[in-house]
Amino acid sequence: IHTSPFDFQRRIHETAIYVRRIKPLLDAGEKLIMMGDFNNYSPMDKERFDDRLEKMDPVKREAYIKERGKNLNNGKYDYVSTQQLLDAGLIDVGYDWMKEHGIRYSSRIDLALLSPNLKDDVVESYVEFPRWKYFREFSDHWPNILKLKNLNFPKAPAPLPLPPEPEPEVVPGAVNLV
Repeated sequence: IHTSPFDFQRRIHETAIYVRRIKPLLDAGEKLIMMGDFNNYSPMDKERFDDRLEKMDPVKREAYIKERGKNLNNGKYDYVSTQQLLDAGLIDVGYDWMKEHGIRYSSRIDLALLSPNLKDDVVESYVEFPRWKYFREFSDHWPNILKLKNLNFPKAPAPLPLPPEPEPEVVPGAVNLV
């Protein structure tokens, strides 16, 4: 997914739409993976990021708040859009996995959220900081790695054969390149 990078209220609206679509799937026990650029911190990181903002030099904090504009809610980080997804039943597997494995990170707006029935299938879930230099050419975001086991996807059907190439049209009296 990708939610608005510029306005916390728009992100709240966008994720409310996602919640309406995924909640029935979660309630029905479907396996669900939601990954992407949420442009919003996870509430799991709230204490950490709120503390960082509070400890910022007041002059720098004021400039930071002004620069962020509608990304902040009254000068503070807003966690509502991601919280809506967690309240719907998804889990922030990246936070849990990195915490359990002692992986430190500086920021997370690219997240991996899963239905609870996939949690036991997680092999790894982390933000790829050390090798980001290899990905900078493609994105300004750190790659979010999620490895799962036992997904038991149905075997994909064989691809359909391509239709035959049409015969080239030969126009009498014209130069025909065939």
